Amino acid sequence: MKNSFKIKVTATSHLILAAMLTMTISGGAVGQSQGASQPSERCSPLFRTSTGRQVDASFSAHDYSKKNIGAVGISIFPGRTLTMDAAHTLGNKLVDALKHNGVEARCFVHYDNGPKGTGINFKIAGLSWSKDGPLNILEATNVETLRGVIAEAKTARALLSSN
Repeated sequence: MKNSFKIKVTATSHLILAAMLTMTISGGAVGQSQGASQPSERCSPLFRTSTGRQVDASFSAHDYSKKNIGAVGISIFPGRTLTMDAAHTLGNKLVDALKHNGVEARCFVHYDNGPKGTGINFKIAGLSWSKDGPLNILEATNVETLRGVIAEAKTARALLSSN
């Protein structure tokens, strides 16, 4: 049975990769440039507990997706070669790709760089989309990945909002 909705992520996915590849590379880190633009407001601040403790990007994305059925929470843990500005840019491009295909989304970027590579996770209805753990940048911007996330989010919205 074929999906009845049109997916327009191919061009958007290529734009994401092009944007990431054309960013200034300085000192081994992507996106470090003089006068870097401010990240869009779509990458949200991390959530806080009732006691005021800030939680990480993964829990923030989990909480957002659980409270907003059919929406996708994107958590990004920047690695040692990805700056905060570049992480916000990547998150905004992913949000744009999902919204372009009818899925609400918000991104959450962890507040400091980790010692390893960048990890990206999509949360739908409070659950991780990938069963194998966080995705790297190429995996997260892959057309098939985005198609899978879109289909899963739309299915969750249809199934869980009918109750």
